Amino acid sequence: MNITNLKKILYDRITNANSKLNSLDISINFYKEIILDLENGKLNVRGKNFLEDKYQFYLTKENLMRGINVLNNDLFILEEQKRIEKAKLKNLTLALSSLKYKQILSPSLMDYIKDILLEEKLSEVEIINIFEKIKIHNSKCQDKTNRISGNDLFLILNMLNQGYEEIVIKDHAKKEKLEMVAKKCLALIESNPLTKVTEVLNIDEVYNAKDARYIYSLMLKHYQNEIIALIEVLKNPEFYFNIAILQDIKDDYKILYQKYMYVRNLLDNIKDDIYEKETEEVSLDEEETINLYYSTNSYDPNKCYFINDLMGIREESLQKVLDLINDFKNGKKSRIKMLSGYHGLFELKDDQIRIVLKLMDNQNYSVMGVFIKKADNDMLNYNKMANRPIAVKNEAYTLAVERLYNEYISEFARKGR
Repeated sequence: MNITNLKKILYDRITNANSKLNSLDISINFYKEIILDLENGKLNVRGKNFLEDKYQFYLTKENLMRGINVLNNDLFILEEQKRIEKAKLKNLTLALSSLKYKQILSPSLMDYIKDILLEEKLSEVEIINIFEKIKIHNSKCQDKTNRISGNDLFLILNMLNQGYEEIVIKDHAKKEKLEMVAKKCLALIESNPLTKVTEVLNIDEVYNAKDARYIYSLMLKHYQNEIIALIEVLKNPEFYFNIAILQDIKDDYKILYQKYMYVRNLLDNIKDDIYEKETEEVSLDEEETINLYYSTNSYDPNKCYFINDLMGIREESLQKVLDLINDFKNGKKSRIKMLSGYHGLFELKDDQIRIVLKLMDNQNYSVMGVFIKKADNDMLNYNKMANRPIAVKNEAYTLAVERLYNEYISEFARKGR
């Protein structure tokens, strides 16, 4: 048993922890969707079947609240399991990063590693042996020079920590089988150059579009988790990086990002009927209020992406932008089009104006941005919109943004269009 073997054990456990977290997220979202439907008085088939199959509970209008309570109890357990799994993942990541990037392992981390080695059923002699090697590792980490400054560190954090997409993976009847396929595909990518992987990774040829999308989404989530974990290494106050270690981290980030974009491209290129229809409409319940929230990376409404995008819209088009937004909020569906290759995104269009949105849940939508469509900038702008963060549900922020763009359009829109 040596440090390399220990790193392998930690990495495998991190992979399993990420897989469990993904599975828990899917289950939690599924429960929340059913509970929300029931709270709104919707006795849909999915909710009734789930309660009957899992709990032998036969749902009626009379026992609706009891059904909600049953689901809420299990939802609480799932969210507690998620909290425990996230804490485990944090410790695993910190332990692996300490070994990988030559940082000192604290006594608490050493105790944590000891528990892991006991779970792996190593003998006392093997455990003592690996701890002697950890002590040697720690002694080598004591003498460090040429540290990077705090300002440079946060500059790197800001570069890396932007533009993460929300990857929502819905429950799937064949999820256990497809999760195994995703793990095999990830192992294939890890052990082969990407140029070779393409020749054998033909998921969309073997599976239907729904299954392939599920598999690729799990893989994408895996690489996103690894990138986020790498950023957490930089954020941890116990880590003091020198230039050489920083370079290692930057190199690891480039490799992970390459794999992330490789899978992202596979996911984007899945084709099925709904994504090939030019006039596909988003389903809207006209009896419910449509709520808009606005993508941003700042608490300042003036820096909202939609506001910034408006500054680049010609004045004769500004009123059309406002009309599109208001029509959508009022339930008008005639100007909606699903975006091929951008899962979950759709656009409102009038002439060359494109307002890109994404469904968050029920009647809540994230406004990703707006632009003028031209032949030479379509892909660039759609990619930019897709990579922006999903909006946070903040009513006060929404009101501030809407007040700003209404005032802006009122002042600068060309009259008499």
